[in-house]
Amino acid sequence: MRSVSDADVDSRRELLRLTDGLRRAIGASVSLSLPAAELSELADRVDALASALGERSGRRPFARYGSFDPRDPNAMLPFSPVTGRYNALSPPIELELVEGAPPRIVGRVTFGSPYEGPPSSVHGSIIASAYDQVLAMAAIASDAAGPTATLTIHYRRRTPLDTPLRFEAWLDRIEGRKAFVRGSCHADGELVSEAEGLFVRFDAARMAWARAVDGS
Repeated sequence: MRSVSDADVDSRRELLRLTDGLRRAIGASVSLSLPAAELSELADRVDALASALGERSGRRPFARYGSFDPRDPNAMLPFSPVTGRYNALSPPIELELVEGAPPRIVGRVTFGSPYEGPPSSVHGSIIASAYDQVLAMAAIASDAAGPTATLTIHYRRRTPLDTPLRFEAWLDRIEGRKAFVRGSCHADGELVSEAEGLFVRFDAARMAWARAVDGS
């Protein structure tokens, strides 16, 4: 007889496979040039899948928020639109903690066609969302978690599509409840942008409230 934990592992694996399939479908959908009849057939199939998913949705399979795991920072926000492996809208950006003083968060990602802004370049708003997440995780890694108050990005040059990017973020300083975080992004070793973020640190009561709302 199979245990509950075995079933949970299997369910997560299949949910991840489903999400990866949806992510690939999004990528393919922005580059379709087909006759109307073929598009109609594909649209019917997608519509049927969307209906089947809608009929079965309504409850998260596990908590939206977890504890920070130095071994796997992505696991903290499984449904994030930026780093969530279980969200088909996310690339996702794969995060890594680099120990040090302060610790650094490194995010690696290659953005494809769905994220295009200027020709052959990543849309600026996508870069902003990446920084918001990566800088926030750097604050969390330094025990300075809290919501974003301000985010400033300096676009040094275009950020190319279909090119491995490396985001990096680290805590710069703390002033009371204010945490100042800095970050950078390189494409094949070339600096393409930099960022600064201000985060307002949560107090213990706020953290307890957030976990209670999530039911975790």
